[in-house]
Amino acid sequence: MSTRDADEASRLDLPAAALVVLCCALWGGNSVAVKFTVEHIPPIGCAGLRFLISLVVIVFWCRVDGTALRLERSHVMPAVWNALLLFLQMATFNWGTQQTHAGRASVFINIHPFLVAPVAWLVLNEPMGWRGVVGLLVAGAGVALLFEKGGADGASLAGDLAVIASGLLIGATMLYQKSLLRRFRPNHLLFWQLALSLPLFGGYSLAFEGLSHYQFPTAALTGLAYQGLLVSGFCFIAWMSLLRRYPANQLAAFGFLTPFFGITAANMLRGEPLGLTLVGGCSLVAWGLYLVTRPVAR
Repeated sequence: MSTRDADEASRLDLPAAALVVLCCALWGGNSVAVKFTVEHIPPIGCAGLRFLISLVVIVFWCRVDGTALRLERSHVMPAVWNALLLFLQMATFNWGTQQTHAGRASVFINIHPFLVAPVAWLVLNEPMGWRGVVGLLVAGAGVALLFEKGGADGASLAGDLAVIASGLLIGATMLYQKSLLRRFRPNHLLFWQLALSLPLFGGYSLAFEGLSHYQFPTAALTGLAYQGLLVSGFCFIAWMSLLRRYPANQLAAFGFLTPFFGITAANMLRGEPLGLTLVGGCSLVAWGLYLVTRPVAR
C-alpha cells in the first residue's frame, strides 16, 4: 500500500466522525449528570458507584477482547499510583461540580490539554508549534473571563478551582498513562484503575460522608447510569476502537466541541443561563483547545 493509500485509509469517514462527535456530546453532558446525582448522593460516593457500574462494562469488554486481567507483580505499584490519580481527579471533579454550575464545570474540566501539550513539548519532545502557544494564551483568556464574572451568577469560587484542579489532574494522569501503555493494554489498564480505586472511594465515603446521605430518586439513578454506562463504558470502548483505526490527532481535534455540548446541556436540562460571559469564555477555551490539539505541520 502506498503512503497516499495509507493516508486515505486512516482518514476519518462520516460514520467515524459522527461517532467522535457523539462521544464529545456525551462527555459534555457528564457534568450535568454529575450535578443531578450529587444532589442526592455524596460526591465521593457518587464517583465510586459510577465506577462500580463501569467496572462491569469493562470486564465484559475485556472478555470480548480477549484481554487477560492478571496483574504482574512488577505492575502492581504503577497500577496503584494510577488508581490514586483517578481517585484524586474524580473527588475534586465531583465535589467541585456540586459547588458550582454544571456549565462552568464542563468548561473548566476540559483544560487538561493545556497541561499535556507544554509538558509533552518540554519533556517528551513532541511538537506543539506556534498554534499551540497561541491556543494556551487564548484558553487562559477564556478561563480568566469566566473568573471575572464568576460570583455574579452564584457559582462557588472553591468549586471552580476544584474542577480546574481536576482538569489538571486529568492531564497529569494522561501523561502518566502514556508511559504505562508501553506495558499495559488500554482496557487492562482501565480495569485495574477502576478495581484499585473502588476501595478508596468506598472507604472515604463510608468514613466521611456516611450512608445516611444516600438517596436514590430517578434523577440520581439516571445520572449514575449516564456516567457509568455511557461515559465510562460506551465512550471508552468507542474511543479505543477509533484509536485503533485513526490517528489520535485527528480524533483529538474534535475535542473543542465538548464544552459547547456541556453548556448547552446545562441550559436545556437545568435551566442554567447562557450569558455572554459563559458563552464567550467557553468559546475562547474551545478555540484554544482546537489550536492546541490541531496537528502540527512537519
